[in-house]
Amino acid sequence: QKLEFLSHDVAPAAEPDDAALEAHLAAHLDAYRIEPRLALRQVFVSRDRRGDAALADAKALLARISADPAAASAGDPSLLPASLPLSPLREIGRVFGGVFAAEVAKLEPGHWSGPVESGFGLHLVFVEEREAGRPPRLDEVRETVRSDWLDARRAEANEAFYRSLRDRYEVTVDVPAATEP
Repeated sequence: QKLEFLSHDVAPAAEPDDAALEAHLAAHLDAYRIEPRLALRQVFVSRDRRGDAALADAKALLARISADPAAASAGDPSLLPASLPLSPLREIGRVFGGVFAAEVAKLEPGHWSGPVESGFGLHLVFVEEREAGRPPRLDEVRETVRSDWLDARRAEANEAFYRSLRDRYEVTVDVPAATEP
């Protein structure tokens, strides 16, 4: 760590230009990809409250809500939000769980679907809006790309510094002769 600290002082702290940042972004596009986002409403059906009837109740409620959206108030009380604004799948997973987020990502917008299971129970879901994931523009991720570019230059400088130190030394290993037991 001390050697790396010293090498930071020796390594030039040049600022990258847009061409260097664009090249870094293009080379590591998956690391910066903007994930899909969804806006949704959900109606909760509690397995604890309804027991073995929960799945059948959820399917019946789905049919009612599909015919009359006002029936959405017939769900069970919950501390979970009834709706989420346009949110990344990661945020939806944070609120409802990763399995729920993965299943909701497959739903078509514009109609009630479900039931979708989460660790809390069953949910009837209406996807209001969907934005597909996409590669970002540099202006959307400039500071993160800049920071990563600088980190990569530091790592290269550290490696070059270690190589220059290794080149100054010759390591000799003396292996003792085997002795008879």
